[in-house]
Amino acid sequence: MTSGVVPGVAGAVEDFDSFYQAHFGNTVKMAYGLTADLPEAHDIAQEAFCRAWSRWRDLSGFDNPAAWVRKVAVNLARSRWRRLRTQRLSGHLVRERPEHVAALDPEHVAVVAALRKLPAAQREAIVLHYLVDLPLAEVAEQMRAPVGTVKSWLHRGRTALAEELRIDFREAVVPPGAEQVFKTVKNRSRVRTTAALLLVVMLVIGVVALSRFAQGSPEPIPIDSPTPAPSSTVDDPMAAVDWTRTTLDFRVTTTGCPSGWAKFAAADGGASTSKDRSTYPAATLWPEKVAVGDLDGDGLAEAAVSMFCRRSPESDDVPEQLLVVKRAADGSLATVAISDVRRNLTLTAWILDGVIYMDSIPRDSVGGRRTPGQVEAFRMDGTVLRAVDPADRYPPINVLNLSDIASRLPCRPRTSDLSPSFDKNLRATAGGLRFSLSDGELPRVYASFGRNGRPYLVLELGCGEASAEQTRNVILIDQVDGRWRAVDVLPDQRLREVRDDQTIITQPLGAKAPVSWTWDGRAFSRKE
Repeated sequence: MTSGVVPGVAGAVEDFDSFYQAHFGNTVKMAYGLTADLPEAHDIAQEAFCRAWSRWRDLSGFDNPAAWVRKVAVNLARSRWRRLRTQRLSGHLVRERPEHVAALDPEHVAVVAALRKLPAAQREAIVLHYLVDLPLAEVAEQMRAPVGTVKSWLHRGRTALAEELRIDFREAVVPPGAEQVFKTVKNRSRVRTTAALLLVVMLVIGVVALSRFAQGSPEPIPIDSPTPAPSSTVDDPMAAVDWTRTTLDFRVTTTGCPSGWAKFAAADGGASTSKDRSTYPAATLWPEKVAVGDLDGDGLAEAAVSMFCRRSPESDDVPEQLLVVKRAADGSLATVAISDVRRNLTLTAWILDGVIYMDSIPRDSVGGRRTPGQVEAFRMDGTVLRAVDPADRYPPINVLNLSDIASRLPCRPRTSDLSPSFDKNLRATAGGLRFSLSDGELPRVYASFGRNGRPYLVLELGCGEASAEQTRNVILIDQVDGRWRAVDVLPDQRLREVRDDQTIITQPLGAKAPVSWTWDGRAFSRKE
């Protein structure tokens, strides 16, 4: 078999086939434990291996390519929950089930039904450790959590499931053959090629038609071509909550915060349970800092809310709490998890893959805070929010790919293939030029520009020759394939403020007035 062979990799088909046969069963096993749907689990595993084959040139050199496939499968399973949520909210659900998948007996179904009752973190840990047989260290690496936290999840899950996990359903998983993976990837490649050719033909026809039309028209008619905006808010009722008018049941709370039912009202630019400062303990939140997304894997969104609680009017210390709010079946809202007291001040927050990420600063030292781009991260563990290491998703900026903006930098790099390696002081030398990164000592440096769950990082880049003064430039940075990459630049400007999720303020060099900018997913544009 030669179709679909990865160029330049000897024996790629044979290597991949062996890899596929060895790991397909466990991948289905894991996906089934996460979805409780065997046909869907087969589809998820097949899609994960199709993506692996498309990248086999690189993956085959990884120490553990199976971990990459597992991560893809977990993400696909989570996407399934989000899809089911949307379908459920819209009132219809259409299913097509493959006919070739063997049915599971009632014992197997009972096990997975029990798994579905567990919190998402416990369920995923149990599936990876007991069903996929991964050691604790690999489970911790896969879930981006400390080993001790994983042990806690496993202990609680075991207590809930007792002896049921001794059932083995792997016999029901029969790999359909790697040939199907090769065929699927090859067909996708043909579709992409055909689509590209059609696009070129349509563009040529369009240019010719416009040219002829212009020749026969004394005054060209302008054509409106609005630029597409990035995807916006989460499609879930939680995203529409008016926090300045909501009533919240503080089921999970702590000393200094309200307990039981409390009503919020607009106050001081945010929302408070004591608008007239007469009811204590009181809680205050700012709606723009609320993050919405699925945290427990049930397919419905929760809200991560940064809240200040005050025991009395005389309280000097007003610590910030991070709470998770969930919507009950009757539409009421209640707190279901809470963090320890936080000494940081939240600037903005977002939810990605079941983890809350927060751009924040220490409350007592705004000036010399964290390294630019550094964030906090929390994951739900029952009724507690545990801090986790954010480095897998948001690592330190050691290398920054500037290739997309190199030609627009005033320092004129000699090459467009530019990826400086920065030291701990965020300074670098590459191509005969010096580079530096800075957040301009601003508190907030992340803005979503309408893209939910994955905000962009906004920093100031200095560049110049060793003997010359560095030019200052505002750059927009994204995470692409787990690496930092600059996607746009405002040359010869200083960063003054990341005002909100849609606006940044810059100071053009030599100009007196600052300028407001937004980003439409492709380029910056001025806001009047």
